[in-house]
Amino acid sequence: MSSQFESHYSIHESRLEHTLAKLRKLSGLAVKLGMEPYTIHVGEPIITKRNNGQVDRYYPLDFKGEQPVIAGWRWLAKIEHTDAGNLISNFSGDMADNEHLATCKPNCQHCNTTRGRRFTFMVEDVALGKRMQVGSTCVDDFIGNHHDPKALLTLLNGLGEISWDGNDPFLDEDDGFGADGSSAPASGLDIEHVLAMACAVIRSDGRYISTSTADFSGLRGAVEISTKDTVSYNLFSGKVRYSDVVTAVDKDEAAKVLEWMKADDAENTSPYRHNLRTHAKLGYVTDTRRHLGIIVSAPASYHKALQAKAEKEAEVSIHLGAVGDKWVNREVIFEGAPCFDNQWGTTYNVLMTDVATGAKLKWATSSPLPMKRGETYSINGTIKGHGEYRDTKQTVLTRVTCPGLALIDSIRNLGYSAETDDKTAKKFQKTVASIGAVDVINHHEITPLMQASVMADDKRLHGPWRTVVQVLLDAGANPLRETQYDREIRTALDIALRYGGGSVDLARLFLDSLKQRGVDLARIDSTLNHQPTSADMAEINGERPLKNVVLLAHEYGLPMHPDYYPAVGLDVPAGLIDDPLEANPQEAPAPAYEAYGNNADDDDVLEVNQITWEAGDDDMDDDDVLETNPQMGLRF
Repeated sequence: MSSQFESHYSIHESRLEHTLAKLRKLSGLAVKLGMEPYTIHVGEPIITKRNNGQVDRYYPLDFKGEQPVIAGWRWLAKIEHTDAGNLISNFSGDMADNEHLATCKPNCQHCNTTRGRRFTFMVEDVALGKRMQVGSTCVDDFIGNHHDPKALLTLLNGLGEISWDGNDPFLDEDDGFGADGSSAPASGLDIEHVLAMACAVIRSDGRYISTSTADFSGLRGAVEISTKDTVSYNLFSGKVRYSDVVTAVDKDEAAKVLEWMKADDAENTSPYRHNLRTHAKLGYVTDTRRHLGIIVSAPASYHKALQAKAEKEAEVSIHLGAVGDKWVNREVIFEGAPCFDNQWGTTYNVLMTDVATGAKLKWATSSPLPMKRGETYSINGTIKGHGEYRDTKQTVLTRVTCPGLALIDSIRNLGYSAETDDKTAKKFQKTVASIGAVDVINHHEITPLMQASVMADDKRLHGPWRTVVQVLLDAGANPLRETQYDREIRTALDIALRYGGGSVDLARLFLDSLKQRGVDLARIDSTLNHQPTSADMAEINGERPLKNVVLLAHEYGLPMHPDYYPAVGLDVPAGLIDDPLEANPQEAPAPAYEAYGNNADDDDVLEVNQITWEAGDDDMDDDDVLETNPQMGLRF
């Protein structure tokens, strides 16, 4: 087992200072105990721009150091002993000897006293490699008078709380970022009861929302509450009735999830999977503040496991070609790129599936391509060899390139080049002609046409950028190719309509192209179908390009939200109403939702109420809440 640990994270700016403060505190404790300080490195921010001018910044963060070594003993893990088994908190992300930690009794080999203990620690003699189990109450005597036992216990507890493989090192902590600004009470709850509520919230939201991807502040767009916080609010606020939210479908789903949690999984021996199994065998949640996060994540992990099992059963196990064979424009599906560190640095195993045969492909590289999981790409490469992984044959590739992805970089570099002229654009035309597939999407949710659209504002579209965009359209690029770039911006057409206030010439170019292809413009779901923001209305009133874009969309018969028409001096089309509930509240249909694809009964659908948020408040109090939605709990 390595004594070193190293973990990498991507932290949103709203969490950066909080995260750094906690990591620096741990480093300070390490120094106090005579250890080297931990290395905490924050890289340059990765910036993404929204159509309303706001930006998001994500900071790469590296956390490196050594497991605690005190008085010649290396501290490996903290073990919480329960009636159903052990819950493990390791101090480096390295879980060697996991089986012993999972089954060891709550004994202390320092005092050799056998009694009931809730916590013990596993330590290792640095010189001899001998391991011992030490009870938490014996730590003071074990390390001697030359060290601070309180500082050691604080450091160990802090390291044990870290998520070593998440997007945020303190992914599931309850630290004041909760939905209601408070911690859930520490009480025991039947685990199936909690799971059923988690299933109901996931069903209502349409997906599991992790703590790291939630956006309670609205900084990244619409407000999103994490599944954990919604479940906590529904269970502990006293304002949501359990039977109003949880249906029979949710209870059945929870029972299936619980059985999956209890089952052994030989292919997944991670601490996360082990802790899920231990919680399931225990049958109840002992400490909701500490363990609620992992419990509510179980339904999402269950469905992910089912999907992985189905994909495994459908796998094709064959080798392709001979060593040395060269591939040109071979279509593959990107499956992922797990990485590992060695003496040469970080290596990524890029995993792909051959579209034509279903065969599995692998490419080991230190510089993976910016592919998006599940997307199809046309690649070039050479067969290096043949291997096998978990009884599935793999064809090993080398020198892999993807001209379509390279095209996106070429467009971006063209935009930043001082030599962006007609001659450069003509060279670009030759490049596109040699590629063929021009509708690829990278892991930033950008297509070549979207990248060109961002560059081609009103000023530059009249020069070489009109040629660039036209070349892409002629090569088959689709202005309606959907991505997840932004809640409001999903296509190149959306960029033309809304990005930076919109571009009339670019939008006209796209709409003409779509008409020539026989697309029914009246059926397009574009960004203009969404209700305009106050910033949009200010753009229109200020005689900015967006006003002319809206008029152009009306000219082409593009559907728009009713609020746009009067803003530009047009009448709202007959039959198009702003609010169906206002038009005829007696006949308005009840809101519907689905439970993993099955429609809920009418009895399950209750009145959708509202919650208000007072401007300037940093947290909520009882006065802020006017009404709660019994169907979804805390929702905005």
